[in-house]
This record gives sequence, C-alpha cells and structure tokens, in this order.
Amino acid sequence: EEGSRIYFNPEIIKTSGSREVEEGCLSLPGYRGIVNRSMWIKFQGLDHTDQIVKFEAENLLSQVLEHEIDHLNGILYTDHLAEHQQLYSVTQEDEEFDEQSVGTAESPASNQID
Repeated sequence: EEGSRIYFNPEIIKTSGSREVEEGCLSLPGYRGIVNRSMWIKFQGLDHTDQIVKFEAENLLSQVLEHEIDHLNGILYTDHLAEHQQLYSVTQEDEEFDEQSVGTAESPASNQID
C-alpha cells in the first residue's frame, strides 16, 4: 500500500509530554479505554536495506508507533490505562463509525532526522 513502511527492530528512543487518548485493539475486540501516551516520540529502526532510520512523530503517528511497539514487547494498551480508568465496551456500529472518521497518520518521511 502506498505510504506503508516496514521497519525492523523498532524502538522509541525518546519521548516528551503525556496525553490521555482513547484506544482499542483487535487483540481485545469490542473494548476501548483511555490510556496515557506521549505527545512526541523519537523513533529508530532499520529499513529493508538494513539502514538505520530515525524520525520524530507526534499525535496519531506517535500513538500508533507506541501501541504497535508495545505489542512487540508483550504489552497491551490495557497496561497503559489512565489512572482510575477501566475498559468499556463498544458496539459494532461504534467501531465502524470510528474506522471511517479516524483518517490516517502522517507519513514519517517528512519527519526524518539524522
């Protein structure tokens, strides 16, 4: 798919700020929760040519990267539930609406750094 990127051995090497965001996951279908995520991250990984790639991300892209890298480390979004928060169930209609309204995360190409 255009705009898709594949990175090997991804890691978040720096973070800044904190915000509460709503998250869900196909690992726990039908549930969501309010979790703490960084406002900004610095990412590092290897591309398909074994070259180091670094970039900065914020907002939705930083949230997605944190969420997916957590999976690689055996962590689910439920491990980041905000204080006094619990999971809540959502209907199929809610999930379908959200899929249509979310949009896409900004491509990291414009945020690449050395």
